[in-house]
Amino acid sequence: MANGTTALMELQAVDLDIRKLEQAASGYPARLQEIENDLGGDRAASDQKQAELDEIDSQRRLIETQIQMHKEQIRKWESRLTDIKTPREYAALSREIDIAKKGIRNQEEEILNLMEQAEALNSEIELIERTILEKEKGYEAERTELRQKLSMLEKDRETLAARREQVVKGIDRSLLSTYERIRSRRGGIAMAAVQPGGACDACRLRIPPQLYNELVTGRGAELIQCPSCHRILYIAVATDSNDDGDAKDAGMART
Repeated sequence: MANGTTALMELQAVDLDIRKLEQAASGYPARLQEIENDLGGDRAASDQKQAELDEIDSQRRLIETQIQMHKEQIRKWESRLTDIKTPREYAALSREIDIAKKGIRNQEEEILNLMEQAEALNSEIELIERTILEKEKGYEAERTELRQKLSMLEKDRETLAARREQVVKGIDRSLLSTYERIRSRRGGIAMAAVQPGGACDACRLRIPPQLYNELVTGRGAELIQCPSCHRILYIAVATDSNDDGDAKDAGMART
C-alpha cells in the first residue's frame, strides 16, 4: 500500500474518532438547554406575577395618598362649619364632607380588594418558587453529569485534534487537499476499503480489475479513487471480531 494512502488512512481514523466524539456530545448541550428552558419558564412566570404584585402595590400606595389628601380636606371643611352663618352654606358644605367621606370608604374598599389580590399573588409566587427549588434539586445531578461528560469529551477532542495536526504534517499537501475535498462532499468519509473480489465498501460497486490489481500490488498511482463514488481506495484488512466496528466506518455513507 502506498505511503500516501497509509497516512490518509491514519488521518481518516482520527477524523472518524473526532466525529464520534462530536456526535456523542451533540445531545448534551440540547438536554442542558431543555433543563434551562424548563426552569426559565417557571422563572418567567414568577417574574410576571411579581410584576403584577408591584403594580398592585403601586396602585395601593397611590390610593392611600389620595385618601390622606381627602382626609386633610375634610378636616379643613369641618373646621369651617363653626364659622358658617347661613343654614344653606352649612348644608352645602356638610354635603361635600359626606361625599368626600363616602369616597374615602370606597377607596378603602378598593385597597382591601387590592390587598386580597396581592395575597393571592404572593401565594402563587411562593408556589412557583418552591417548584423551581424542587426542580433545581432534581436537575442538579443530571446537569453535573452532563457537564462532566462534556468536559471529558472536550479533552478527548483536544487530544485527537493535536493528533490530527501531527498526522497532517506528514501528508503531502496535494494528497491532503484531495482527501479534504472528498471528505467534505462525502459525509466525512473520504476513503473506502475494497473487499476481496474488488467491490468498493462505500458504494458497493465493483471497480475495474486493473485498478484492483494496482491496489493489490501497490504499483499504481499513489492514490486510487473509486470510479463511482470517488473515494480513495485501499485494500480491506481483516479485523478481530471483537473490534468496535471502526473498520466498517468507511461504508457509513452510501451513494
